[in-house]
Amino acid sequence: MNIHIFFFSLTVLFISPIKNLCNLLYAVSSNLDVLWKQLPTLFCNFLYKDEDVRPFPNKLMRPKSEEELLMERTKGYWRNAALNTIADKLRQRMNFNTAKNVIFFLGDGMSVPTITATRVYMGGEEKSLAFETFPYTGLSKTYCVDHQTADSACSATAYLTGVKANLGTIGVTAAVNLKNCTAMNQRENQLDSIAKLFQLQGRRTGLVTTTRVTHATPAGLYAHTADRHWETDTDVSTLNGDVTDCEDIAHQLVFGKTGQQLNVILGGGRRGFLPREVIDEQGNSGVRSDGLNLIEEWIKFRENHNQSYQYIWNRDQLLNIQNGTDYLLGLFQSSHMNYNKERNTETQPSLEEMTEAAIKVLDKQNSSGYFLLVEGGRIDMAHHYTWAHKALDETAEFSKAIQRAVEITNEENTLIVVTAGQLIDIKLIYLKGNN
Repeated sequence: MNIHIFFFSLTVLFISPIKNLCNLLYAVSSNLDVLWKQLPTLFCNFLYKDEDVRPFPNKLMRPKSEEELLMERTKGYWRNAALNTIADKLRQRMNFNTAKNVIFFLGDGMSVPTITATRVYMGGEEKSLAFETFPYTGLSKTYCVDHQTADSACSATAYLTGVKANLGTIGVTAAVNLKNCTAMNQRENQLDSIAKLFQLQGRRTGLVTTTRVTHATPAGLYAHTADRHWETDTDVSTLNGDVTDCEDIAHQLVFGKTGQQLNVILGGGRRGFLPREVIDEQGNSGVRSDGLNLIEEWIKFRENHNQSYQYIWNRDQLLNIQNGTDYLLGLFQSSHMNYNKERNTETQPSLEEMTEAAIKVLDKQNSSGYFLLVEGGRIDMAHHYTWAHKALDETAEFSKAIQRAVEITNEENTLIVVTAGQLIDIKLIYLKGNN
């Protein structure tokens, strides 16, 4: 028998039915557990050429009109889209004004693949996150002095003070090793953050986060510590620190020079401000061992200095902040704020709502300007637990907060910077507004 006829016969008799079986496997496995989903890949890939394999068809994530679908099939649609993009770029003008206000948005763990996947989550590859429309984009790399892969602590120190540090340390130079209290207390090893520099110029400052307000990123604004995990005095004691020498992060937020002057503090972590014997508004006990009620201490400081203040713990209070409030402390959960997908929308505000409230408190008439840090901190946490849906939803919420900030500020005097927290290789930086 001719060898070609022989192999053709094999194809007809065996390969085609196997291909049909594999196609069936691909269809059925999509509804099975993760392990079984691997079966088609393991046993069927040898049958296909590269151009035949289409594992991820372009699903319509949102209903498209018939008109849209027809337009996308024409060359004119895509060429016009390109020309419109170029025209938009040509219309942009350089902004040489000096920024009065700076808003620094940080999506912790918001990698480039996360951004791509979030576009699809929001409705399709053609969607864009709010910051992707900004006129300027750059790249940066992150690392600690003593580690190639940065964590949120040393990276927060880098982007908020301009100085690289060791893994796990915050607001101190690389002369401070992990857990070294003596070195962290030496003034020459402590770093001033951008918030401190704004305060020295008489400008207002604040932070917003979906994590505990004592977590690594927000702590980079006001704390100097040799261990990012020393959020409370109980943490210091538990993690082999000396509570008489190592000031915990929550204590620094209330009594530290930079922390005391923050006009806005919004996020989670209420338990770190309350002693163990105190029950908070939601029925959770505090964790402090020193008996200090730091919320009361914060209030006492404001009253002693005749400052207009509000302490709030729920969404309704946030949405009804009194006019004229100069200092705002909002602690909305005992620990981290709940993921957006799981939050009680009647009691816990969104990141967008917190951002808008913070800007309204900071952007006072006749003020000399402000600095605001806004962290979408739970993107990274969801990634750590491989909760993809939550990670993408948190990224989408982060984008909403940015869009709201763009809408209620003026780019003639406000610089908005959007970046990501620690990543293994590179991250994107988006800029909108003036220099």
